[in-house]
Amino acid sequence: EAFEWMITPNSDNSNGVWYVTITGSVNSNLANYGYASRPVLYLKSDVTVTGGDGSLASPYQIGI
Repeated sequence: EAFEWMITPNSDNSNGVWYVTITGSVNSNLANYGYASRPVLYLKSDVTVTGGDGSLASPYQIGI
């Protein structure tokens, strides 16, 4: 199973966190489950992708 946490907590449950399943659905579970997480970058609107395709061999390149 490849579940990944979202940053948004579940407001109905103080220990709950939303996660995305491998099929793309969204559910909530307790925060102590060992689901994966990944870093996220929030870029300003003047930042553009200048190269790469996002793969391991060709990561995105960004510029302003």
